[in-house]
Amino acid sequence: MSIALQIRELQPHDAEQVAALTHQLGYERTNAQVAAWITAHDAATQAVYVACRGEEVLGWIEVSIVSHLQSDRHTLIGGLVVKDGTRGLGIGRMLCQRAEQWTLDHGIDTIRVTSNAK
Repeated sequence: MSIALQIRELQPHDAEQVAALTHQLGYERTNAQVAAWITAHDAATQAVYVACRGEEVLGWIEVSIVSHLQSDRHTLIGGLVVKDGTRGLGIGRMLCQRAEQWTLDHGIDTIRVTSNAK
């Protein structure tokens, strides 16, 4: 089953819904903390995309460029969440595809992800 979604960059007005989704990952972030992060993050090396149905945020993905001495430059999916009740609709796949495209757009060919038991 597929639903009509828009995948777009995170905006300041998304802070409240993104904070609520962050709680589903097991992290306590206030609306104010999320809003502050949105305005302060380095857009050259980090991006967050949201999946929206109208004004409702159904999921988000955060991807960052990582550069370590011991490995080639790569991107890391630092967070991915899809709203309870909307999982299984392909939202996570669409968000991952957007993160993959962002990675390629930055001239990087490796993307990594870690997982949380939640």
